[in-house]
Amino acid sequence: MSGAGGHLLPPEWLPRLERLSLSAKRRIAGTQQGKRRSRKLGSSLEFADYRVYSPGDDVRRFDWGVYSRTGKAFVRQFMDEQELTVNLFVDCSASMGAVMSASSGESSAPTSGRDNQSAIGSAKWLLARQLAASIGYMALSSYDRLQVACYSRSIHARLPVMRGKGSAHRLFSFLQGAQTGGEGSLERRWPCRGHYQGDRG
Repeated sequence: MSGAGGHLLPPEWLPRLERLSLSAKRRIAGTQQGKRRSRKLGSSLEFADYRVYSPGDDVRRFDWGVYSRTGKAFVRQFMDEQELTVNLFVDCSASMGAVMSASSGESSAPTSGRDNQSAIGSAKWLLARQLAASIGYMALSSYDRLQVACYSRSIHARLPVMRGKGSAHRLFSFLQGAQTGGEGSLERRWPCRGHYQGDRG
C-alpha cells in the first residue's frame, strides 16, 4: 500500500473527509460511546437543556448557579453521543471489472482487483472502491463501527468490525486487494445483509 490512502484515495482527500460525517435520520440505538450525537439525552459534554431536579438525579448535574439566582432546583442535561454501525457492501461482480472500450462502448474481459495506480482496469470498479473507502474513512474518523463486505451472488470477502482512524489501513488494504468475478444478481443481493449482526446502522 502506498501512502495513507493507498492507491485508492489521494492523501489530500483524507483531511477533507475527516471534516465530514455520516447523517443518521433515525434515532441511534447504539450502546457504546462514539462521536455520533443521538437525539436522546445522555452524558456528553454538550449542554442540551435544564429540567427540574427530582430525587435520585445525579447531584453532579445540579446547577448551583441557577439555584442561587432563582432558589429553584434544576439539573443540567447533555446530548448523548453514541456510535453508528456502518455496513458497506461493495458489488464486485464481474461486470464491475469489465473494461469499457472507448470506441464501441462494449465491455471486454474483466480485470483482477489488485491493480496498481498506473494500470486500473475499470473506472467503474475504481470509483466503487474509492466511494467505499471514502465513506468508510468518514465512519472511522467519527469513531463509528464499520463492517465491509464484497459480494456478487453471495459474500465472498469480508472485513470484520473495526473502529477508529487507526484501522484505516485495514480498510484501504482490503478494498485495494478486492477482486471482481462472478455473476451479479439483484434478487440475491440484499439477503447478504443477514450476515451482519449487532446494533442498527
